[in-house]
Amino acid sequence: TGSVVLCYSRWIFTRHFFDETIKSVIRLHEEAFDEIGAVPHKITYDNMTTVGRHTGTGTVWINPIFKRFAQEYGFEIVILLPGRKERHGKVERPFRYIEDNFLKGREFIDLEDLNNKADAWRANTANVRIHGTTRERPMDRLAREKSLLKPVPWNKTDQFFKEVQR
Repeated sequence: TGSVVLCYSRWIFTRHFFDETIKSVIRLHEEAFDEIGAVPHKITYDNMTTVGRHTGTGTVWINPIFKRFAQEYGFEIVILLPGRKERHGKVERPFRYIEDNFLKGREFIDLEDLNNKADAWRANTANVRIHGTTRERPMDRLAREKSLLKPVPWNKTDQFFKEVQR
């Protein structure tokens, strides 16, 4: 499960994959940006090897393919320091919500069914509920937040990875 959660609105986008490859991570972001109609200025990640990780004191390695993707879309990549549990909660908390309020007790035929039901859950539950912290619906706050985000670039190369079938 991958998710994109906007900080102000708490609007959530989820996508489920069989893997955590760079192709899947990029697809998650592209689909989220397309649905939002905008791109955040900065995106925070846990130490996720597909995106980047801390390799030593003050040293961060960013996956070159993902770095190029971020440059094309114009957002800054922030990799959280290991051991900073107060910051990691903001990245990890959405997964608990997804597990407890969407996945638990449901059955799915296949990955397409899972993602279709997740989209319906987001549209009819997650993004229209009264959020516990903000006391507003994420969808309503998203309308205000969008003006602070960047437009989705129209001149992307769309060549972040190359798939070869044999």
